[in-house]
Amino acid sequence: MKNMKKTFAIILIVLFALIIMGQSYQVSKTPYLKQGDRAGFLGEIFDYLLPYVGLYYSTKWLMKLSGHTHKVGRQTWAAILFWYSILAVLIGLMILVYERNVFGLISSGVMVLIWSLSAYACRRWQQRLRIADRSQSICD
Repeated sequence: MKNMKKTFAIILIVLFALIIMGQSYQVSKTPYLKQGDRAGFLGEIFDYLLPYVGLYYSTKWLMKLSGHTHKVGRQTWAAILFWYSILAVLIGLMILVYERNVFGLISSGVMVLIWSLSAYACRRWQQRLRIADRSQSICD
């Protein structure tokens, strides 16, 4: 039963990640809101924030199912930011492949450098939180 819950949590994480990526493609296609349209504005905000909230709580649920108990919220943020940084590094490498000019080389190099440092920092943060989680579980 626990493995089925983990599988469902992973499916939710992938689904919310795909929804977030799909939202970026739909930005220019959504109609502009008319001035004073509060319901439309609230609907747009809800539509934008719901996948992020779903991604956060699905990841947090997966971590709880994996046995993490100490500062699970911080571990969740560290994991999300780490994988976001890895995705940005991959995008930077793709820029290098598709933009075969000086600007592509420079922008790709800067992007890969910045996001690699971010991924490293997030991974270190995640490791420190997991060490604290293990030591907390030993004390309990």
